[in-house]
Amino acid sequence: MQLRLAFVIVTALLRLQEGSVAVPAKVLEEYAGTYKLGQLSLVVTVEDDRLMAEAPGVPKFSMPARSPTRFFVPAASAEIEFVRGDDGAVSHLLLRQNGGQQVGQRLKERKQIAVPENILQEYAGRYALPRLGFEFVITVEGGRLTAESVGQFKYPLFADTETNFFFKHVAA
Repeated sequence: MQLRLAFVIVTALLRLQEGSVAVPAKVLEEYAGTYKLGQLSLVVTVEDDRLMAEAPGVPKFSMPARSPTRFFVPAASAEIEFVRGDDGAVSHLLLRQNGGQQVGQRLKERKQIAVPENILQEYAGRYALPRLGFEFVITVEGGRLTAESVGQFKYPLFADTETNFFFKHVAA
């Protein structure tokens, strides 16, 4: 009997730690989007009925639910809460960590278009931003442009026109 009780308690504690609250997939989809936190962006997606997030320099991570609006980031001992505006749509998130709180505004989703690879190839090369002392190396990988700042980052670029590209993870 004591062993069974211990098992029930351990199982309950693990569920609490994992954030075992079930949130309907439709609600999770409403949270998917890009949120600006300072100069960086947090990209929230839904994969296999789980909320996932990704930020520059941080591998994609799972966010278990603590409630229908609050999610836990285990590796960072942080909590993210999604907040709706007066219109009922998700307007921002609150990131709580180490006693502090940061607001992440939801960015308007940009429509992505496919650009033919022969046009992308014309953009490949090295680009210098002399005023900032910064260089990008632009390459074509997997049918899309990739921007690399040597020693700093390498991210895919997304097109909203044939000549305008943007990052999803960096506010640039």
